[in-house]
Amino acid sequence: MAVLREIRSRKAIYLPLFIGLALSAAQSIGMQAWRAPFMIRTYGWNEAQIGRWMGLMFLVSSLLGATLGTRGPASRCSRPVMKKSRARCG
Repeated sequence: MAVLREIRSRKAIYLPLFIGLALSAAQSIGMQAWRAPFMIRTYGWNEAQIGRWMGLMFLVSSLLGATLGTRGPASRCSRPVMKKSRARCG
């Protein structure tokens, strides 16, 4: 309940954030349904080609995101570290 009270007290921040997340999710779901027919009509690909290409792209982008997303000063602040070095994350 404390979390909900905190969200309600800061609704000027959280309401647009949650609306944006909902719209982003709707867009992503729409793209998934639209992507295969678009590639079939535009490029003449069949479902097997689309599956191979999209599977490869999702695999590569996921691995790159997991690898590169854990580097840099911002990621250092989210890892459990000693209190002394955590002070530099502000």
